[in-house]
Amino acid sequence: MITITSDTYNQMADQLAEQLVDTDYYSGQIHYSAPEYDATLTSTLIVYRSSHTAPDRTWNTIADVVPVWWSCSTTTDEGEKLNDFDFNRVRKLLINR
Repeated sequence: MITITSDTYNQMADQLAEQLVDTDYYSGQIHYSAPEYDATLTSTLIVYRSSHTAPDRTWNTIADVVPVWWSCSTTTDEGEKLNDFDFNRVRKLLINR
């Protein structure tokens, strides 16, 4: 079984955040290549936002990301391998960025 590293979670959250900039609904894939494996996260997500106001500007942050469906596959030179991916770890990295 492949253990998903903190670096992989961070990189996947960064890629996913780029895809979620101006949308409340997302359906797609992101890919990450670690030295030991390649990972693909396929997901359909609903994105909830919070609005913030300061004297000089207003902006939105991600308040929550609710997966309708997700799957994370990992492959090595030997083929597809099971992994311990936890969507909640990516979710926590996305909230209030």
